[in-house]
Amino acid sequence: MSLPQDIWLHIASFIPPLQLEDLYSVNHILFNLAMDQRYQQISLSYLTRKTVRIMERIRDPVIAERVRILYLHPHFVKEVLQKDSSPSNSTILSRLGDFAYHIRDQRLFGRYRSRSPLFRFKTFDEFSLFMANTLSSLPNLVDLHVAWSGLPTIADSPVPIISSAFGPNLRRLWLELSLEKLGLMLPKFSCLPDLEELDLFLRIDHELDPKHYDNILIRFARIVNSLHRTLRKFAIQLWEPIDLSPFFSSLRRLRGLETISLSIPVGNPHLGDPDAVTDFLNLHSASLRSLTIRASELGEWGLTGTSHLSNWFQTTFTPVRLLRLTSLEISLKLIPLESAMICIHKFAGTLRSLVLTGRHLTFHDVETVTSAFPSCRRRLESVRLGSVTLNPQLFDMLAEKLPLLNKLELSVREVVPCEGDYPLYYKNGLDRHDQDESQLVSFYYRPPRRKSESIAHADEVL
Repeated sequence: MSLPQDIWLHIASFIPPLQLEDLYSVNHILFNLAMDQRYQQISLSYLTRKTVRIMERIRDPVIAERVRILYLHPHFVKEVLQKDSSPSNSTILSRLGDFAYHIRDQRLFGRYRSRSPLFRFKTFDEFSLFMANTLSSLPNLVDLHVAWSGLPTIADSPVPIISSAFGPNLRRLWLELSLEKLGLMLPKFSCLPDLEELDLFLRIDHELDPKHYDNILIRFARIVNSLHRTLRKFAIQLWEPIDLSPFFSSLRRLRGLETISLSIPVGNPHLGDPDAVTDFLNLHSASLRSLTIRASELGEWGLTGTSHLSNWFQTTFTPVRLLRLTSLEISLKLIPLESAMICIHKFAGTLRSLVLTGRHLTFHDVETVTSAFPSCRRRLESVRLGSVTLNPQLFDMLAEKLPLLNKLELSVREVVPCEGDYPLYYKNGLDRHDQDESQLVSFYYRPPRRKSESIAHADEVL
């Protein structure tokens, strides 16, 4: 069919991605869309035959220009190093083994197939050169995810491979690595002049001198400072509590920074000196539009409860002034609501969007949150809460307290006909408990009240 290209593109927008890949033979437009879908996002983790085939394919310039997102987990480096350090294949036993595989493959496939793609490369240097040449030939790569952790025995071997994917077109970089490995990567960041999003997930592999870590953090802060023209989003998450005070204290104002995400370890010292974090946030009071805060308990250190975290939270965020903040997201899984209310009260005057998730919020909790927005500062347009117990009085309160609301998302745990009713559950025989349907029927079909009708101003309720 001779249809204009925009019509084919519109048709393709309704086709699921996996089915779109099967339509590559229809015409050249769907062929290009299918190829983009197949190669726009690739992952390189373990050295399988499929991985080698993918690397060979993306060496083709026509395929390479389609790659936009790359997930790189350098476990394969360890495989190659182990093969490289293994005894020579010239022994009689190894030759007999190769001969046995050769006979087997001839019977199964009619031709010789190597036991492993590792045997394509005689040395690690040969493999490293192959990988570096492959990844450096991706001209349109804009999003790179690197998870280099749990591999302390491979030293700095992956650095040439990982850094070969760095290029001037890269806009987002997500790194999961230890502070020691971050130090090895620092000289390679000069290849990222226009980075817009930087996500860090840091951990510690070895117990080294704290001054060594401080030196790495200060040097990394200088690199971040060099991105002051382009960096829009910065996120940091820690596997265990690490004193990041040298890093925050060394940062200058990043003029374009609009979004910050902080994941705070529950244990001491959390993110370090509260004053350093406070100064960093206040330094961006004029540009910051979105702030995400959550607590993490991923490591084995500092599982001391949330009392110390509450004190750190209050000391850090009470002096913060963010004049143009419009979006606030806080996970309440490990952060007490009382601590979160410090930020809500501080930024209520400018907020347009609020997200509070991670724990069950009672009717009183929701009332406390909405009361932080007095009539003179009722500007909230989007709210996401959860989980909650749904009842008509909750809708009434939200409609009355937040009259400008046009999007409401609720994660509902249970539904009751009236505030104060207890949810009724019965055992369904599968070790699960379901709520009594009579309560749901009473909620949905009870006669509407005047206040309940006021929730009609919401465009979307989930």
